[in-house]
Amino acid sequence: MLVVLGLLVPLKIGYDYYSSDYHSDLTAKAYNDMVNENINIVFYKKGCPYCEAGMSKIKSEAKQSDVTTFYVDVDSTDGQALTSRFDVIKAPTIVMIRDGAITLDYYTYDDKNGDIAVNDKYIEEVFAD
Repeated sequence: MLVVLGLLVPLKIGYDYYSSDYHSDLTAKAYNDMVNENINIVFYKKGCPYCEAGMSKIKSEAKQSDVTTFYVDVDSTDGQALTSRFDVIKAPTIVMIRDGAITLDYYTYDDKNGDIAVNDKYIEEVFAD
């Protein structure tokens, strides 16, 4: 867990890409405040249609949740380190860390017709308090 959070310390949070009223760096103080907390890490890629399709649901659920959430651009240097650390294969992924246990899944996928579908069930689970 400390290694995971250690990778996040210098990370520029990419949420301002989706919401211009939020800008923050994950600082050492924030790291110390959240060592024992549960967190979510939402991976995205600018211009990714799958990421864009799921972001509305993610932002809606995140607003209603007390779980700390970080948004990570997979194309950034820190994003590449974190994708490697969590074995993230595709950008539209949420990593959920609860009491040291790590779970990850895609927040969007291709449905049986080949259309982009939002994984509502997983998104709701991730943001449940």
